[in-house]
Amino acid sequence: MSTDRRIVAFLQNQWFDRPEVVQRCYDGHAGDVYRCCRLTEAYLFMGCLTGRRLQAAFGGIRDQIAWANASPKIGDRSSAAFEPDPQHMAKIVQFFKPEIVIGFGKLAQDGVLQMLPLIKDGLGFHVCSAPHPAARHETVTSELAAVAADVRARLRGVA
Repeated sequence: MSTDRRIVAFLQNQWFDRPEVVQRCYDGHAGDVYRCCRLTEAYLFMGCLTGRRLQAAFGGIRDQIAWANASPKIGDRSSAAFEPDPQHMAKIVQFFKPEIVIGFGKLAQDGVLQMLPLIKDGLGFHVCSAPHPAARHETVTSELAAVAADVRARLRGVA
C-alpha cells in the first residue's frame, strides 16, 4: 500500500474470534498509521462479507483508499460496536491528507462528524456517507455502488 492515498475510508471496528491475537499485531505497529491501515486492509479483504462488498463496489480504486476503523478497539463478535474515537480518526486523516473521506455506517459517519473540528492544517476534503457494507437491507449493494461512482467522479474532477 502506497502512503499516497487519495481517500480515507472508515468502518466502525473490526471483530475476530480471538481479538487479543489481532490486537497484538496492531500493538506491534503502535504509532505507525501507515502500517496499521495496511493491517486493516489485509484483514478486511481476506474474504469477509464487508470486504467482498467493498471490493465489488470500489474494485479498481481500492488501492487509492486507506482503510481504517472509527474505533481502534477490536470486538469478539460481529455485533461488537464501539463508540468512534475522533482523535484516532483525525490522526489518520492528517497523515494521509485525503481528497475524500468516507464513513461506512452510522458509527463511522458519526465519528467523521466528531473528527472534523480536530483536523488541523486547513485540510479540505469531501465527506461521503455510505451504508455499512454488511448491512442487511436489500439496497445496500446498490447504495455502495452509487457512493463508489460518486467517488470515481470526484477523483476525475467531474463532480
